[in-house]
Amino acid sequence: MTMKTRVAVIMAGGAGTRFWPLSRQQNPKQFIPFLNGASLFQRTYQRLQSTALFDHIFVVTNENYRRHVLTQIENIDAAHVLVEPMRRDTAAAIAYTNHILSHRLGFVTCAFFAADHWIENEHAFAEDIDSGLICAEASSDIITIGIQPTYPATGYGYIECTDITTSKIDVRRFVEKPDVETAKTYLQVGNYLWNSGLFIATSRTLTAAFEQTSPIFNQAFSTLSNVPSTDQNVLRKCFEALPKKSFDYVVMEHYPHIKCIKASFGWDDVGTFSSYEKYIDEIDTNRVLGEQIVCEAAERNTVITNCEGLTALVGVKDLTIVRDGQDILVLGQGGESHLKKLSQKLPDEVC
Repeated sequence: MTMKTRVAVIMAGGAGTRFWPLSRQQNPKQFIPFLNGASLFQRTYQRLQSTALFDHIFVVTNENYRRHVLTQIENIDAAHVLVEPMRRDTAAAIAYTNHILSHRLGFVTCAFFAADHWIENEHAFAEDIDSGLICAEASSDIITIGIQPTYPATGYGYIECTDITTSKIDVRRFVEKPDVETAKTYLQVGNYLWNSGLFIATSRTLTAAFEQTSPIFNQAFSTLSNVPSTDQNVLRKCFEALPKKSFDYVVMEHYPHIKCIKASFGWDDVGTFSSYEKYIDEIDTNRVLGEQIVCEAAERNTVITNCEGLTALVGVKDLTIVRDGQDILVLGQGGESHLKKLSQKLPDEVC
C-alpha cells in the first residue's frame, strides 16, 4: 500500500474567554505562558514534531493570531499557517483546512489537535496517534480519541461506545455536555468516554462526511480552486456563507462511520481555572503562581499573578484570584460557569 502524506493540524483560533484576565482577545489562552513557561500552543507543536509521525504540521487560526503563531514557532513555514477571516466554529475551520490540504498535497491523512490541551506520557500519546493514523488509512472511518472518565465531568461531551475493552471501539453516539446526575450515570454504566475533540481521517473521508451530513461546507470552499487561498476577501465570503457550528454537531453526531481509540495517555483540556490550578504547587493548602503573594489564615485558595505589586490574602477560603496588570478576577466556588457571561459584560478595552 502506498504511504499517504500525513498532516497534523493544530486548531489555534479559540478566544479563551474563560481565562480572563490572563487570556485576552488579542492574546488568548493557547498563546500565553503556561505555568510561566512555554505556551500550550508551543508545547502542542513541539509534541507533534517529536512524534516523527507527520510529514507536515499546519496551524489554522484567526487572522488576529497569525503573528502569535509566527512568533512562537521558530522557522515555521508561513504557508503552513491557514488564516480564518472570521470565527465560524470548528466545522468551517476543518472544512476549509481539508479543502486547502487536498488541493495542495493531494490525498492526505489529517490528524486534528486542539492548541491548548495538556498531555501526559508523550510516548503513549504517539503510539495512540500512530494507531489512529493506521486505522484511518485502512478504512473510510473517522477515528476519534476517547478519554477514560475519572469523575462525573459536566464540562466535556461524551462518547457512548459499544465495548471500551477493544482496541478499536464502535461508537454508538456523541452526547452533549451533561448535567451532573447524567454524568454520574455515564460513569456507572461504564461505556462512556470523554470526547477529547482529537480525531483523524483521510481527506477523502472528511469530504465524504461533510457531503453526507452538511454539503454546504464543501460547496462553500469550491470557489477557492481557482483563487489564491490567501485572498481574505474571497475567504470571508466563503465563511460568511456557513453556519456557526461545531464539527461535532455537524459531522460527528451524524456520520455513521466513526471508530474510537481509548487513550492510554493523560489528558486535560485545561478549560477552567480549577483545572489549571492542579498544575500549580501547593503551599500550606494554597496554590500560588507568581511573585509577591502572601497568605495569612487563608485556606484552599488559588492565586495567579503576572504583574508587579503585592497580593495579600487574609482569612479567606476557596477563592481563585487572578491578577493581570490593572485587572483582577475574584472567583468564588461555583463561579466558573458564569465566566463566559462575564466576558460578554466586560468593556472592549479590557477584553
